[in-house]
Amino acid sequence: LSAACVLHATTGEQVARLWGRWRPEEFAKRLAKLARYYNDALVGVERNNHGHSTLNTLQNVERYPRLYYEKSLNEKRRAIKKLGWGTDQLSRPIMLDDLREAMREGSLLVNDMAFLAECRTFENNGKGKYEARAGAHDDLVVAWSIAWQVRSRGYREARVSVF
Repeated sequence: LSAACVLHATTGEQVARLWGRWRPEEFAKRLAKLARYYNDALVGVERNNHGHSTLNTLQNVERYPRLYYEKSLNEKRRAIKKLGWGTDQLSRPIMLDDLREAMREGSLLVNDMAFLAECRTFENNGKGKYEARAGAHDDLVVAWSIAWQVRSRGYREARVSVF
């Protein structure tokens, strides 16, 4: 499943969701259309797995101008930018904790019943990793987590995040 959430930059309210089964190229086209509708929103795509193909289509076919770049330092302490959001062993727990805290304190205004349903099946797998229970999905949980991270990094316009 592919999922995208649009969050209002100021209020943190969810204003739209895109969720379905599409090839990465088709998802990118739908995503570009959605982001253009929301005033050329900043799009933060998870670059893991099929995300590379989605990013490629957004950048080289759709020519979408407002893609999120993750900033970090290389081994020589020079600033580098990588296209998209990288979810890994270090970033995943942080983004999930930040999402939980935003929901707890009311900073993230949820209008998505499917997301809330996924939250009810999102649990510790017994090895310390939080994920969907067997037979359930967590695409929206991850998409919302990435959306919140992109929003929290100081951008001040409506934005879309994708998983």
